[in-house]
Amino acid sequence: MNSSSEGGNITGVHQEPVNEFGKIEAYGIDIIPESDRHSTPKDLFWPWFSANSTFINMIVGGVLILLGLNILQALGAVLVGNLVFILVGVCSLPGPRAGTATLTISRAPFGLRGNFLPSMFSWFATLGWETINIILGTLALRTLLQQLGLNTPKWALAPFLVLMALLTFAIPILGHATLVVAQKWLAYLLTALTLVMGIILLPKVHWNYAGGTLAASNSVSTWFLGLTSVLGAGAISWVNFASDYSRYLPRRTNGKAIVGWVTLATLIPGILYGSLGVLLGTLVDTSDPINNLPKILPSWFLFPFLIVILAGVLANNVMNSYSSGLSLLALGVHIARYKSVFVDGVITVIAACISLFIYDFSTVFTQFLSMLVILLAPWAGVFVVDFWLRRGEYESHDLLASKGGKYWYSNGFGWSALTALIVGVVAGALVANTAKFQGVIAMKYLGGADISPFVGLIVGAGLYYLLAAKSVRAMTSEGQK
Repeated sequence: MNSSSEGGNITGVHQEPVNEFGKIEAYGIDIIPESDRHSTPKDLFWPWFSANSTFINMIVGGVLILLGLNILQALGAVLVGNLVFILVGVCSLPGPRAGTATLTISRAPFGLRGNFLPSMFSWFATLGWETINIILGTLALRTLLQQLGLNTPKWALAPFLVLMALLTFAIPILGHATLVVAQKWLAYLLTALTLVMGIILLPKVHWNYAGGTLAASNSVSTWFLGLTSVLGAGAISWVNFASDYSRYLPRRTNGKAIVGWVTLATLIPGILYGSLGVLLGTLVDTSDPINNLPKILPSWFLFPFLIVILAGVLANNVMNSYSSGLSLLALGVHIARYKSVFVDGVITVIAACISLFIYDFSTVFTQFLSMLVILLAPWAGVFVVDFWLRRGEYESHDLLASKGGKYWYSNGFGWSALTALIVGVVAGALVANTAKFQGVIAMKYLGGADISPFVGLIVGAGLYYLLAAKSVRAMTSEGQK
């Protein structure tokens, strides 16, 4: 076993508080000792609720209308897509049992070296979300200036982009305890302002809106295309973060309570904001919602509307940035956790500049969502099945080893998990329909429907079970003797 620290201290002996509001969190991807686990399942509610109270969910709701769906079809896609948030609750279960972050636990099925591939997936995904959120916040600030009569050329947005980055990364640098408190107050603010916006706009909604030109060959295929967008912006985008926030729960915390609180916290805002986006899509062109929504809002609500965007961006990015730093540590980068957040911040600002000043934002956003689903769904399938096969029993310190231990497998590679992941990605790609890539099966046999999240999840989970069930159960039984 390697006893060296990865991004923190794994001894469990501290003279100072290790996870306290306003102070830098001591732990990185280390094993959290029972003595420092003071959270309860209820504490998971506000971080997840706030993170999903985001303008991005409204944008996705508007996308469903842009695809040509009518109101009932679009609202149905929002409802079904958000029910899948139960998967995020299930992916939160390994956190208390292993006592470490999600992509560190992922070493159990994929191996100490083989886990590099899913860790890279996860890190790029979190960087992508951070970039998108910072761009949204920057565009919101630009809209505010324009409403005040100040014409802002694109190149002049750079200072606002840096400002959004500073707001985004301040809380994650401090860590878990500060994040939990900040997310609670952001949730209060966002909920109040969003309800007011809903009251203002609902009387204007075109309730008889019958839909437009379908993006796929028929309404069913288009509905599945929209459902994948909901999943990409919602449940599937969070699975690789889930245990990062449950790891401070005591090891034997009730699993049903964990799944219940996480699902409830994500389901409510997901449906609320997604449905509001659908309804607003009947009023304005939501391909450019930040510029177009103010046209139907009273002037006195313009500033609160922009606060909804900025606070939602901040609440969402706080979680992204915190988990992005942990994913970087899971890649084997040996720096303190708060420094990993700083590294991510620098990369994100550069990526946001490229996306904002060189490419069209809406194109970048839709392409990102599509690729995210194809990559993360099969990983989630492997991760959940592995937890179930092990009955939640991990050799936690072996997860932090640099070599040897239970998760060394074949020279550090868990080929059963890697094979299931790769096959799951390929299977998902075959039934995907994205802006840049159209799967053969999706286009030839499914009328343009995108069912990649379901196929990727099922293939990844099923193949991993077939390849690894016997060996993983044997490993777990041996460890319990």
